[in-house]
Amino acid sequence: RKVIWQCGMKYKGEKPRCKTPHYTEEQIKSKFVEAMNSYTKYKADILLNMKEARRVVQDTSELELKKKQKEDEQDAVIEMIQNLVDENASMAIDQNEYRKKYDELFDRSEKVKTEVEQLSSDISSKLSRGLELGKQIAQLEKLGDSVTDFSENLWGVFLEEAVAHRNGTMTFKMWDGREVMV
Repeated sequence: RKVIWQCGMKYKGEKPRCKTPHYTEEQIKSKFVEAMNSYTKYKADILLNMKEARRVVQDTSELELKKKQKEDEQDAVIEMIQNLVDENASMAIDQNEYRKKYDELFDRSEKVKTEVEQLSSDISSKLSRGLELGKQIAQLEKLGDSVTDFSENLWGVFLEEAVAHRNGTMTFKMWDGREVMV
């Protein structure tokens, strides 16, 4: 049994139909190995770029500073709410005015809380992307001078997109935006 890949529009509707040829899985794998060999000719440059990208991605210092500032603001707002509640408990104040101030402070507290959560999420995303880049760097460093066999791992780590063309060539778009046509 043979697996064949073809355009989903090849036999749909009226003419003109898709003219892209079909490919067997083995042909696609073979073209990918060829593309990886072209891609890895620039291995040293790619590794430098990847390491720099990882350094930039993993630098969360600016986000950490913003998060700390927002947490300090959140603490200040919570303290203001507590002071308002204490004041209301210890002396007679206009309850409409109290409720208005309380609601304003509570809304501000919720807004800042949401900002802190978003910053935490952004930091986590950057760190995750840094880990992903680390895996890609390790995979590329392990590669010898040439790729001889297809690897699903390489396919998953480096390939963003594969496009088949009518003339029988394929373009492999790698994770870093480089395109290799084979």
